[in-house]
Amino acid sequence: DEMASYFGKNAMEEVRQGAKTLSAPMKLLESDLKSKRLVYGRNPIFEWCVTNVKVKEDTNGNIQPTKEKGKNVRIDGFAAALDAYVALERNKENYTRMIGG
Repeated sequence: DEMASYFGKNAMEEVRQGAKTLSAPMKLLESDLKSKRLVYGRNPIFEWCVTNVKVKEDTNGNIQPTKEKGKNVRIDGFAAALDAYVALERNKENYTRMIGG
């Protein structure tokens, strides 16, 4: 894979795009947005992406993002932040140790 060879194998982390993987991080991201714990510089594109996110729930109560069909509807910025939250949750102990927490 080109990205892994450029950044290094350990810099890449696979994030499956299903409800089981995304549910808990999505709930945490939503909470952090509402409580203003997530610092994103009030980026208008990110805010636009967030407003386009709809929640899809499966039969087990897991949630994942979706969007309405449309030409000018994008959630890519939110999806990228959500993938980062998945990686953060997986590596939280190491991250906390690195920042001295």
